[in-house]
Amino acid sequence: MFYNDSSGFVYTLQAWHVVIRAIPETKDQLELLDDWFSQTTSFLDFWLPPSKINKFVDIRVHPEWYNHVVETLTRMNINHKIHIADVGELVRQEQETIALRRALYSGKAIDLENYHTYEEVGGTTAEGRDIVQLIISTHLSANKRVEFFECNVHAREWITAATCIWIIDRITTGYGSDPEIGALLSTKEPAAMSTV
Repeated sequence: MFYNDSSGFVYTLQAWHVVIRAIPETKDQLELLDDWFSQTTSFLDFWLPPSKINKFVDIRVHPEWYNHVVETLTRMNINHKIHIADVGELVRQEQETIALRRALYSGKAIDLENYHTYEEVGGTTAEGRDIVQLIISTHLSANKRVEFFECNVHAREWITAATCIWIIDRITTGYGSDPEIGALLSTKEPAAMSTV
């Protein structure tokens, strides 16, 4: 398995990568976590960076650094616990679930609970990438306002595509049975565009 951390560094996700949740309660404790955060390393990846005293911080720790990190947190009296015991196993389970749901949804409507690859959600730009655009309307009219949703503007922004797909599904499956959606489509034309 490969994992792309916040620095863009790609490495194999091995078993026992741990996420530690730490809560800095003093200025010195917060400064230590800030120092760790400012160092670019593939051994520590802050999933939730330090920001202020008494706000928890989530750190993905490479197995080789686990003892050092725990010893340092303990020595500095930083309250901490294991938040995720094995990131690699969690990723493996999620991939298994995705594969199962894809098999169940094969040839059917899109599964809104799964992560979808670029090839599935579509995309050409000046760089040769496709652009997908959709307008939902009961009757195209220049008199209707357009509600515009733009998806996938930034790198690794996968949740925006998932959100637009959910909105599209909600509007198209709810039309005719949900009065709010009927009212929306009588006055507006929702449009979504995805560029990746």
